[in-house]
Amino acid sequence: RRVVELNPAHAPALTNLGVIAARRGDLVAAAQFYQDALAVNPAQLDAHYNLGNLFRKLGKPLDAATAYQAALRLDPGHARANLNLGLAVSDAGDWATAIDCFRRAASADPHLADAYNLLGDALYRTNRPGEAVDVFREFVARCPDDPRGHHNLGLALAGRGTYEDAAAELELAIKLRPDYPDAHNSLGVAYEALGLADQAQAEYLK
Repeated sequence: RRVVELNPAHAPALTNLGVIAARRGDLVAAAQFYQDALAVNPAQLDAHYNLGNLFRKLGKPLDAATAYQAALRLDPGHARANLNLGLAVSDAGDWATAIDCFRRAASADPHLADAYNLLGDALYRTNRPGEAVDVFREFVARCPDDPRGHHNLGLALAGRGTYEDAAAELELAIKLRPDYPDAHNSLGVAYEALGLADQAQAEYLK
């Protein structure tokens, strides 16, 4: 606050005050600080980005999308802004735009593994299991110990009708995380498709 007392028009300091307020759970104050920073300097990228994150927490995906888009006009290659814009528009049901955003996020930062997981999920949800398989394989290659990747790959493989491969991935997901209810349920479905009724029942009971 000392910086702002000396210079009330210091946009970086106002943005930092917003970050502190958000961490304390005072989202109303945080939003005001970000908006004050943008009133001083509309090119304060972090303020746009953080405001987008705040709007997502408040359950306002369209407002979040507007803030992320403003950040991306300043830096189109901002991987996290692309990723979070994808999340915001998917929250609003726009999966086509979400897919484009997740692709841009992965392209901007190939080390941003979540971009591959989210892209695969978006492709799977839009009935494109074949494409989802390729993307989830990319995620698993980057994060082999993440059970989510093996579970999601298993779902996509099942969606493509390759149930034996799906079961193998789902078994691996459970090996990595035994207390993974969704994986046990998905494995039960795969076992049923393979005609393994007893094994399927055992998974449903876990």
